[in-house]
Amino acid sequence: MVNRNVLMGKVSPFMGKREIIVGNQDTTDIIDALIKNHYKYASEYDKIFRYFDGGSVEETAFNVWQFLKDDFKYTIEPEKMQILRSPAAILASNIVGIDCKGYATWAAGTMDSYRRNTGKNFEVYYRFASYDPFDNTPQHVFCVVKDNDTEYWIDPVLDQFDEKKQPYFYKDKKIKNMALVAMSGINDNDNDYMGYVGSKIGDDSTPYIDQYGNLVDYSGGASASSTPTSTDWFSSILKSAPSIITALNPAPARSQYNPTTGQYMTATAQPSSTGISTNTILLLGAAGLAAYFLLKKK
Repeated sequence: MVNRNVLMGKVSPFMGKREIIVGNQDTTDIIDALIKNHYKYASEYDKIFRYFDGGSVEETAFNVWQFLKDDFKYTIEPEKMQILRSPAAILASNIVGIDCKGYATWAAGTMDSYRRNTGKNFEVYYRFASYDPFDNTPQHVFCVVKDNDTEYWIDPVLDQFDEKKQPYFYKDKKIKNMALVAMSGINDNDNDYMGYVGSKIGDDSTPYIDQYGNLVDYSGGASASSTPTSTDWFSSILKSAPSIITALNPAPARSQYNPTTGQYMTATAQPSSTGISTNTILLLGAAGLAAYFLLKKK
């Protein structure tokens, strides 16, 4: 059995400081803050994960669940006082108790550290769940680990390890596997993208995520080994007309989220114009010139 006092001697000491994450928070604010809190204290869990190592993902997950179930009573925090805790603060809350966010924070933090330090390849999620069939707003959160398509639910609010009380609605937030990112050198910016990500920049068949988190499609690019004919060249201009006009006359400014910095970037807007633009005239002139040479050749 893991000794709580031993763990308190391993992590940075609890200073009793309180930080208000955001005033008048809503569910989205709490979810975002919880994920940021996870990464903020990741190194603290590196100091203690080995005390829960059971040799396998399932046994380690059980040890984490058992520790939280036995040592911390469950306390529901008031809606207007939502607290996010460091590992030391969680350990110091065994008497007053912690809520489901505290349980999930410790479970996900420990399992993520176990994965990162042992090189095991499994997935770690925060699962935000609603048990109200008429409201999809999450009222509960717990940690889920997925190993070889098998999920283990770590929810100390329930009576049994891996007890699967199915919610009506849920949203998963996947935690990056930092060990794999460091090994492969890829930029795994965000885990909530819909669709798919290409294998490399310039891939002819799949899109990729650029440095600002935008899904960019590079499909349909011309092969470097092909030699286009005059007909192909003329057709390419006509097919490319919409994208050429868009590139030379960009849309109004919009905010773009940069997941690397956690900030929004605003692109500079170009002034709008009326009537036929210079770009359009140039495009029509190029098309006419291509048609002239094509007909002259024939």
